[in-house]
Formats: sequence, structure tokens, C-alpha cells
Amino acid sequence: MDKNTGFSGTHSKRNEDTSCSLLSTPPSFDETLERVEECDFFFGFLSEDDCKDFLLVEGDFLLRCSKDSSSPQDLIWTIAVKDHKNMVQQIPVRRDDQGRYLLMERKFSSIITLVNHFNMSRELIGLHVPAVLRRVAAKPKWLLSNNAITKFARIGHGQGGSVWAGTLNSNCHLGKRQIAIKLLVEDAKPEQIASFEREVRIHRQLSHHNIVQFIAIVIDKSPIRLVTELCDYNLKIHLKKNASKLTINDKTQICLEVSEGLEYLVDKGFIHRDIAARNCLMKRGHVRITDLGLAVRLVGAKVAFAEAEKLPIKTTAPEGLICKAFSEKSDIWAFGILMWEVFSNGAEPYESLIRKLDKFNWGNQLVAHILAGKKRLAVIVVLNAFRIVKGYRMPVPVGTPKHVETLIKHCWQRNPDKRPTFQLARKTLSHKGAKKWYQRFAKFK
Repeated sequence: MDKNTGFSGTHSKRNEDTSCSLLSTPPSFDETLERVEECDFFFGFLSEDDCKDFLLVEGDFLLRCSKDSSSPQDLIWTIAVKDHKNMVQQIPVRRDDQGRYLLMERKFSSIITLVNHFNMSRELIGLHVPAVLRRVAAKPKWLLSNNAITKFARIGHGQGGSVWAGTLNSNCHLGKRQIAIKLLVEDAKPEQIASFEREVRIHRQLSHHNIVQFIAIVIDKSPIRLVTELCDYNLKIHLKKNASKLTINDKTQICLEVSEGLEYLVDKGFIHRDIAARNCLMKRGHVRITDLGLAVRLVGAKVAFAEAEKLPIKTTAPEGLICKAFSEKSDIWAFGILMWEVFSNGAEPYESLIRKLDKFNWGNQLVAHILAGKKRLAVIVVLNAFRIVKGYRMPVPVGTPKHVETLIKHCWQRNPDKRPTFQLARKTLSHKGAKKWYQRFAKFK
């Protein structure tokens, strides 16, 4: 009998384990979570959408939990099981006033005993289609418990969460190593949680030397934590700090590595939607693309941008701002801005345009006219500001190689169809093919 699983074997009939026995009194929130964490069938705060990845054949099951939005101190328990119609059922476990766990008109004093009972008895459960708990879903090595990691220093933060430097502990089966831990704030909004879960889901499907390496997910804490390799510092900092040291070849190499990572992302069926120097890291002199919070799977040629999501205004292509339409070609637009950042030593995009608008004082004028009820004057102010912005393209930094300058300008074509692909961008930036691919671009002038 394995005391850590609650079962006598992985695929055979299990007997009830003494460490997961009936409890004389209903346990507290922390006690329940601590006890169930020892059982192999517990998959922590895994989202409903992710369950299907672990339930492979009929009878595969797992137990997951979530926090009750109306009572954050209470847990909602759900058994996920694959039925004979190859569908994943999410079966809620209710609790009565005495704290007992209820399922199929049976009552149990612990969630562990409930799961063990239905697994051993093979009694039918299910909402509409009967299902049987036959086999515990197999946990991949990249699902970790919180006691496998230690975080010791916050290295980044934003409105929705923070990033910490830490280590995988010596007791972790993945081996001791330095890591980065990304987690949301405790009171994260539903849309922030959904975005983070999507980021985690995408991260674990990727493996490329120019994308931050995915290591694991911590699932027994809410919200879940994303564990990745620990990088040295941000690309933006790297560009500013080493402005006098970076050569033209160094900067071209940085752009090349970003293009390789983004080409891989597109090949895997995803687009990033938030490409910028601030979302790239450096690791031993090489680029790692990070922050996949806005990344989505590309369905067809374009994907719509949800209204609830926040647009990165400075790097968003015109069709994204106007029509909320995104594709590989909108990522290429943003990549052009990233190349501009690289060859301007990390300068902030559109600073000169912002200064021009500030000199025009359009914001204050607009507010003043609106407050005064002068709609016609307000419209004139907006139109004048639009004339300044319309068709504006940042001048390419002095010293940018000709073939890179041409590439940047083509990334900023108003018509998305006239922009290059990442494959073409990569070939243009590669040292061996620079001249050849520049000549090809020259035909578009």
C-alpha cells in the first residue's frame, strides 16, 4: 500500500488507505487541502478546460478543486471522469450543513473517503451519462506541489501578478535548479485568471531555444503558478546598459533570434499579440521571448481580439486597433517596432510623436471643449490630432543596416498582405542570406 496515493496500485483495484481514512470531525479548509494533497488522484486547482489532457480512456478520473467565489474560504470539489461516450464529465461534490460530502445520495465525512469508495466499488456516477471511476489519471512530471519550490526574491510585478526568482528544492524529482515563478494576485479577476491559464496552456506546448523554457506548473495552490527557467535580465535593460558595446552584428543577431522564436510560434499555430523588447529576456547572451498572456491559437488567417482584453497600443497594427483583427502579419508589424527598439538602443517607441501631440496640447483642448459643450471644436481637435498620427512611421535609427531598414519599413506596410512573413524576416536577417533577401525586398519599393 502506497501511503501517498490512497491506492494499492495504479491500474488495479484499490483498497482504502489508512492515511486517507474516515475523519471523526469535518476538517478545516487547510486540513482538507493538506490531507488530499497526499493523494495521487488530486490535481489541485487544475482548470476544467485542462482536464481533458489527462483523461485519456474511459474510466480515467481525477479530483480537482476551486475556490467558492461567494465564500473564498470554502472549496468547491469536482470529480472529472471520462465516460463511455468519450466525453469528460465534471461531477460536483456537494456538502451538507454538517460538513459531510455528498454524491449519488451517499454521505462521507471526507472527500478522500468518497473518492476511494466510488473507485473501489465501481458504482455508477454521472449527471446524464453513467460513468465509473476506474483509473487515476497519470500525472506528468511537470505537475508540481508547492513544497517542491522556494521563492526568495520578487523580480517583476504588474497589476495582475508578479514574477519571483526561486529554486526547485532538492526533494523535487526534476532536480535542484534556479527558476522563475509567475503567479497572479490573490484577488485576480476572472479575465486575468483565464488569460493566465491560457498562457500556461500555451507555454507547456512550446519548446524552442528562443522562447523562455517551460519547466512546470504548481497546481495545489490558487491561483496556479507557472515555473520557467530563470533568465538574466530584460532585453530593454540589456540594450540600454550595453548601448556603447553592442555592435551592428550583435543587434542584428538579437532581431534574428526573436524572428526565429516567433516563426516557431506561428508554425505551432499561435500568435503572440504583445511583441516588444520589454517582453523579451536575455539568457547567457541569447534572447528568450516571454509573456504569452495575450498569445492565442490562430484559427484560419485571423483571430478576433476579445473586448475585455487590453490592447498594447504602441505595438498594435492598424487592423488590430480599428478592426480588432490579429494574424501573423499583425505580429510582424510589432516585430518591426521591436527591431526599431533594438537599433535605437532601447529607446521608447513614438516618443517624438508623443512630444508633437503634447506640444499641440490636444488632450487638454479636447477635455476643455467637451466640458464647455463645444462639440464642433472638440471634433476639430480630434481631426487635427488624427492628421498628425495618420500614416506616421518612426524614422529608422541611424546606423541601421540597409537590409534591416528595408525589412522594418515593409513590416509597417498599411496593407497586412504586403508585410513579410516571419520566415522571410528570418532569412533577411541571417548573415548568410542578408544580401540575397534584401534584393528581394528591394523589388517591393
